[in-house]
Amino acid sequence: MAFAWKAAPPMTIERTQVLWLGRAPSKTILTEFTRRRLTLTVTNPPLSDRDLSVSRCVVFSFDSKHKGRSIGLVKSWASKAADHGLLVVLHANEKGEDKLLQSHILDFPEVTTRFVDFPRPIKQFSFRKPGYELAELAARHPAGPPLNPDLEIKGEVPTNASDLFLLKRAFSDCKAITIKPLTKGLSGARVLVVYAEFPEGEAAPYPLPYFAKLDRSKRILQEYDAYERFVTRYIPFSQRPNCELKRCLLGSTDGILVGDFVDDSVSLSDLLQPYGARAIIHSLFDDALRGWRQQAFRRDERIALADILPTILDPAQIKAPYIRAAKPFGAKLSGPELTRMLDESSKHLYRRGPVHGDLNTQNVRVKNGEAVMIDFYKSTIGPLVADLASLEIAICFDLEANTLWNEKDDGRYLDSSRFKEWRRHIDALFTFKAGEFSIVPPLQEQPCLHTWMWSACRQLRLMAYYIELDEKAYGYVLAAYMLRMAMFPEDEAKIQIDAPDAVVRSYAYWSAYRLLVAIASHEEAA
Repeated sequence: MAFAWKAAPPMTIERTQVLWLGRAPSKTILTEFTRRRLTLTVTNPPLSDRDLSVSRCVVFSFDSKHKGRSIGLVKSWASKAADHGLLVVLHANEKGEDKLLQSHILDFPEVTTRFVDFPRPIKQFSFRKPGYELAELAARHPAGPPLNPDLEIKGEVPTNASDLFLLKRAFSDCKAITIKPLTKGLSGARVLVVYAEFPEGEAAPYPLPYFAKLDRSKRILQEYDAYERFVTRYIPFSQRPNCELKRCLLGSTDGILVGDFVDDSVSLSDLLQPYGARAIIHSLFDDALRGWRQQAFRRDERIALADILPTILDPAQIKAPYIRAAKPFGAKLSGPELTRMLDESSKHLYRRGPVHGDLNTQNVRVKNGEAVMIDFYKSTIGPLVADLASLEIAICFDLEANTLWNEKDDGRYLDSSRFKEWRRHIDALFTFKAGEFSIVPPLQEQPCLHTWMWSACRQLRLMAYYIELDEKAYGYVLAAYMLRMAMFPEDEAKIQIDAPDAVVRSYAYWSAYRLLVAIASHEEAA
């Protein structure tokens, strides 16, 4: 007879304990917790990781006879309990005690009622609440996965203790995980590829890789919110990652978002040269983002650029070295003066719909000839052409800023033949001429070093012109993203003004100046 092998289920920890610190609970409260199959444990510090891993709630019961000790318990243990996902209850037994407790606890991330199942810490304040209310709060709380202190982490192990802690919770059902960091974005989030290994006995112990994004709790929740509002029901499942809710969680300050990793893919930047990746751009906007574009055309609502401009541009962050370096090109206005010229965009109302908010060549992956969208942290409602303008500036400026340049080959980048040829293309693409600017650039007859850039820009302009016929309206959005180029890097001391990155960002500032001045002159004449 053949041996019938049966997969053993992974080890799980039932989080059925409630920790009670401070003034002892009444018999009624004990009974109510027992009825909900929760074990109420009256305890004293220290609280071990084991204690917190099997618990779903901690109650700090204020003891007026030992006021200092009660406050000390909250200050010492509330945040740690929250990091384990526990419901934190500050329980006042007398009037006024709740205010003393509230002043000594961190503000945890607020979660809307739409995300009642999202594992996260919550703080609750209670004053003489009946026992059944406290027990019901604990019973319904989504504490999320417990800490697995024995999880083996291999590869390029994060040095941040908070990141390690979150990984050991998010992948607590695994035997081991192997980490490979991805490029850190401008937001400072840490993005990892995680190769998991489940315990022996699993039918399939080696799943496809995950992505894990670690960031401040507020940002993690905001991106998960974007998935719920803009992604899951509107972008085809084959053209975006999918979040795995049971591995997404928040702590008191940091959180983790986990989902499918787009394996065997490359970034759009890797495919743009030498032909401009026109088919991928078509796949991105007419396939992946078709659901977003449908919203805008079916409802035909309008929105001002000013409604999302603060999410694109912070005038105070425009770096002074770029402004100085742009003066020899011809720029004569300061950052605040240029951004005030953007206020004139309020005369134009744009077709309104969902937008990615940070569409660049790194946030577009390509797999099997299809565009795949990632990183939805900044997704919102805005002008539909904003994503087109964002990607256009990324293609025309970002990629050139990141070019590898060897001074020995052609002297300084600013004096090089490469820069002069790139500048010629930029001047042709972004010089405003009434009646000509947003008309699609003609096909280039002679191939050259930046033919791919011209071709990609032409494809984007075709789509932008279909959405917004007013060339000045699209010009304002382009200028906003050009000025955004001058906001980075955040550390001004890292700017090397002769390097390609700084030269290109300075030229982006000059291009924004030239574009805005030309539009203003045209509108005055009109």
